[in-house]
Amino acid sequence: MEGNTYLCYFCTTSKYQLLILQLWFLTWLVVLRGDVSVEVWNHLCYLTIGFVILLEDEISPASLTIAEQSIYYFVSNHESVFGPEFCSFNVHLLVHATDCVRWWGPLW
Repeated sequence: MEGNTYLCYFCTTSKYQLLILQLWFLTWLVVLRGDVSVEVWNHLCYLTIGFVILLEDEISPASLTIAEQSIYYFVSNHESVFGPEFCSFNVHLLVHATDCVRWWGPLW
């Protein structure tokens, strides 16, 4: 029973949730590869790069800059790739994720 207790504890820790989020971000690119246009896939790569960096244990200032630029590129080109009907306030909020990491640490 002790082994199961440890497994349950591990599954509820932030580290486990971090791994799940990182895997999800990386997996969706593989799944979508043949189902979306090259333009959309490349555009989603910018979002993925940014958030995989923001979900790391430790983030250097250089990595934070890369994440910020990637997410900003994604947001600033979102309307031209997906159309105005898919632009919402939530897309704009992505720009502020790097500020949150700068002030309080990794997103997880």
